[in-house]
Amino acid sequence: MGPGESLDDWQIALMRAILETYPPDWNVPELRGKLRFRDGVLVLVPRQVGKTTIIGALQFISFLKSVAQQGARTEMGCIAQTTTNAKVLFDRFKQPFHNVPALTSRFKVTGYKGVYPKNKGIQAQFKVHAADRSEKLQSIPFNAEGGVAICLDELHLQKPESYAAIKLGLSAQTNTIMVSISTAGDENSTTLHQLEAYGNAAIAGEHERFGFFNWHAPDTYETYDPDAVRMANPAVACGRLSVENAMDRTIPEHEYTRYILNRTGQSENVYMPANIWLQAGGEMPPHEAFARPIIAVERTENHEYVTFTAAKKIDNIIYTQVIAQLQYPEHDYLVKVCKQLYKEHRAFFVFDAQSMRELHVDLRHKHHVPLEFFNASQMAQATATTYALATTDRLVHNNDEICTAQRPHVMTKSLGDGYRISAHDSTGDIDAFKATVMCVYWAEATNISKPHAITI
Repeated sequence: MGPGESLDDWQIALMRAILETYPPDWNVPELRGKLRFRDGVLVLVPRQVGKTTIIGALQFISFLKSVAQQGARTEMGCIAQTTTNAKVLFDRFKQPFHNVPALTSRFKVTGYKGVYPKNKGIQAQFKVHAADRSEKLQSIPFNAEGGVAICLDELHLQKPESYAAIKLGLSAQTNTIMVSISTAGDENSTTLHQLEAYGNAAIAGEHERFGFFNWHAPDTYETYDPDAVRMANPAVACGRLSVENAMDRTIPEHEYTRYILNRTGQSENVYMPANIWLQAGGEMPPHEAFARPIIAVERTENHEYVTFTAAKKIDNIIYTQVIAQLQYPEHDYLVKVCKQLYKEHRAFFVFDAQSMRELHVDLRHKHHVPLEFFNASQMAQATATTYALATTDRLVHNNDEICTAQRPHVMTKSLGDGYRISAHDSTGDIDAFKATVMCVYWAEATNISKPHAITI
């Protein structure tokens, strides 16, 4: 925890439940005083409720408790799908070691490599791990005597072999546990669904030593029912967040039900409902207002068509339109078209990093045309931003026939805790629609300064 921060009552209650121990007079002597949930704990909560704070607090308490026990060997870690995401968890864990002088004097924090006692006589370390390759997690003897040795975030993304490798690292320990935390998954979340089934059986009384805590709104509640939000979101129920703040109508409904109501969803979904797309249709500003536009270039998967779309931010509104679609264009001709558009309009170009790689490489390195190319993460940001602009009356398109025809075929694919437009998973050509999303996002997210003079 950072200075001035405090835990919600529900977070404290959850942590106490996770760290529950058998009473001193338990009828099985060897279990007295031991952690109840030896088989693990699964926590399912919506996004943005404070799960990173819970992970940090759980492991901070467990670390101090374990290193205080004479002779204990402490081997702890936080795990996410990627090292970058695991570092976010580690940042939460290590805050007190920077903020509290008594801890700073006793423990060494080495960037993102870990936390270690300065006393060499104490065998302890806390490290960051990524689960993208299961072999990295094999044979690590995780242990936090009397506490949580491992917190695994993003369980909906974890492969069964990664989860198995982590569990094997805990197999020799009798009084240390692993906590998995996640939002709802999709049909590809095999590991999550297996643990959910095990957790539901535990609730029914079949697995005494497995803990399952699940906040969600049942399907019997309407999508935008405030009571559904309160039921799914403990941060709303306790009063820290308002229903209005949690009820985000600027994201697609399938994403809303998954990340706000914490219901299992699908990894592939139609991106833009017809009513939202139609209400964004309108008149374009005068031609001269489109000076120095953002232009996106995208092709169909079979390379038959290449589409050019333009976007311009005017008075906080993003205007966009398809400006050309070429059939079977040669590479040299595409280069010529882009150079001409830059020369006449001083346009800034955006491309998909993979589908238009050869074109953007030639334009940047041979002709020095100002441009940007999108990776998967940027495409996810563009997908979410364009949808939000459409639902908040900040996007205007010219009802172009190509985009309107492609809209029903545009599908999204889950990407971590977000989603992105996927040409591979769509049910038809989406080059014009995808190009629209890219140029709209860049027009919204950046302020392009006047490009330097170049020789065409």
